[in-house]
Amino acid sequence: MTSGPQKLCSAKHYLSRIIGYRPPGFTDYVLSVRGALANYKCEILECVSEGMQAFAKMRFSGVHTGEFRGYLSTGQNVHWLGAALFHFDENKICELWVLGDLTGLDALLRENQKRNR
Repeated sequence: MTSGPQKLCSAKHYLSRIIGYRPPGFTDYVLSVRGALANYKCEILECVSEGMQAFAKMRFSGVHTGEFRGYLSTGQNVHWLGAALFHFDENKICELWVLGDLTGLDALLRENQKRNR
């Protein structure tokens, strides 16, 4: 299992292989999530595709081990739901739209922070 800088370099390499463009802030966002959450997972719960596009309902989860969204590490599990619309060109993602339940995530982070006091 990789950790620290190796994990982040691995994430950057993976992103460069699947994403054919760089939406503003996306790479930094992914690296911050992977840096703050150990055992980070993105599970595809449902996926519908047609032609060169796909829509997915996802569950993101991990163990909160670093500062995340302004909350200090709690060592607690966190999770949130999201959805994404992907457009593909030559087997790479060429456009991406993502919506996540950040209100629910922030509520969970606040609750975990209170429990750790």
